[in-house]
Amino acid sequence: MRIRQAVLEYSAYRVQDLRPGTGPEIAFVGRSNAGKSSVINSLVGRRLARVGKRPGHTPALNFYRIDTHCYWVDFPGYGYAQRPQFERDRWRQVAEAYFCYRPNLRGIILIMDSRHAPTPLDDLLVRWLAPFGYPVIGVLNKVDLLGLTERAALERRMTAWAWRGNLMAVVPFSARTGEGRPALLSWIQKLCFEEPR
Repeated sequence: MRIRQAVLEYSAYRVQDLRPGTGPEIAFVGRSNAGKSSVINSLVGRRLARVGKRPGHTPALNFYRIDTHCYWVDFPGYGYAQRPQFERDRWRQVAEAYFCYRPNLRGIILIMDSRHAPTPLDDLLVRWLAPFGYPVIGVLNKVDLLGLTERAALERRMTAWAWRGNLMAVVPFSARTGEGRPALLSWIQKLCFEEPR
C-alpha cells in the first residue's frame, strides 16, 4: 500500500458530529501513552496526527482521508485519568456510537506499548469489541527500545495473553526505525480492499 496523500478531513467531538462513511475505515485505538499518533505518522511518512507532549489529549475522533481510497480514524487514547469525568464520558459515548453503528468500519488497529504486558484496559477493549466481529490487528509499538532478552520475553508474554486469540495478527513495530511498517500497511490494505466485512 503506497500512500500519496493523507489529510485530516474532520474531527468528531460529539455523537452528532459523526458523518456518514463514504469509504472503508480503519480505527486506530490504544492506551494514551502507547504511541498511537507516532504509528500513524510513521505509516503516512510525515506528521499528520498530533503527538502531544502529555498523553491523553486527543479530544476527538479524527478522520484522516488516505488518498481517495479509505479513512483512518484516530481515537482518543484510553486509560489516562487526568481528564474531567464529563469529557471521558463524552468520549465513551462517541466511541460506542461509532463501533455500534459504522458499516464502513473494516478493522481495528490496537496499539500497545511492547515494553509492558497488555493491561486490564486492553483486555476490556478486546472483550468489548469481540461481539462486533471486527478484525483486530495488534501492534506492539516501541520494539526498538527492547533488547534481545526483552524481545524473547515479549513473544512469550503475547503467546500467554488470554486475549491473543482475538487478534488476527500481531505486528512488532517501531515508529523510529520503520520496523513493521510494510507488514502493517499490508494488513490495512487487506482489511480495506480484500476482506470486506
